[in-house]
Amino acid sequence: MEGIIIEKEKPVMQCNNAGLADFIDPSGALREAGLVKVEATVYGVEPWADFIAARATGAILEIDEEVFYYWLEVLPPVYMNKDQNAGGKLRRCSFGFAEGAEPVTDFWLEGKRFFCQLSTRMNHC
Repeated sequence: MEGIIIEKEKPVMQCNNAGLADFIDPSGALREAGLVKVEATVYGVEPWADFIAARATGAILEIDEEVFYYWLEVLPPVYMNKDQNAGGKLRRCSFGFAEGAEPVTDFWLEGKRFFCQLSTRMNHC
């Protein structure tokens, strides 16, 4: 079985979903940088739970177009097309997502690549 571990300072997530590496890191850049490692594991976790766990690390995640549009359409965005501090620099974010009073997740594009990051800004609903 293949699984995945996303490492920041130490592993924060494991699962046996072989497609998860492509889901979180479609370009393979995080795997090349050694931030995402595919390893054998006995833990089974649903792919959305894996995404939520990866997002909770606060790291910038590269996602695919399907995930990007899922979060855009699941609930009304907190904001659209706004400059936000994401990943340590000012970025033009496409939208922000939050469900109730929780930190906003910023989503943005760089060329044809899709990214998101959980911010420290709270959604005040």
